[in-house]
Amino acid sequence: MLSAEHRSASGAGPLALELANVESAPYLRLASAPNTSELAPHDPLPEQILVFLGQSSEPRTAESIRSSLQVRNQRLVEALRQLVEQHKIVRLPQGYVLASSTLPLSSSSPRVAPR
Repeated sequence: MLSAEHRSASGAGPLALELANVESAPYLRLASAPNTSELAPHDPLPEQILVFLGQSSEPRTAESIRSSLQVRNQRLVEALRQLVEQHKIVRLPQGYVLASSTLPLSSSSPRVAPR
């Protein structure tokens, strides 16, 4: 499998390669046309964020999440916004927590929308 990602563009998704062996020299070529189910690859990042926040006992900043999961900031921010819109996580002034988290929320720490 070949996976490519560019800083300013979405990843092309994994591409299946096969080794072609001809008389001149072996080379790699695309294995076959992708199925329609393979055209829209599933992004595991939102699930990784949920697992990471579930293992944390305190709110985590976007920078600490990005550093731990080793992802580009743009992808992380998009995934965080998606999870906030789906009400799966909450952004507090101290960082992000799971929406189902039992962290005590005082009236002095209002919920904040993602930037």
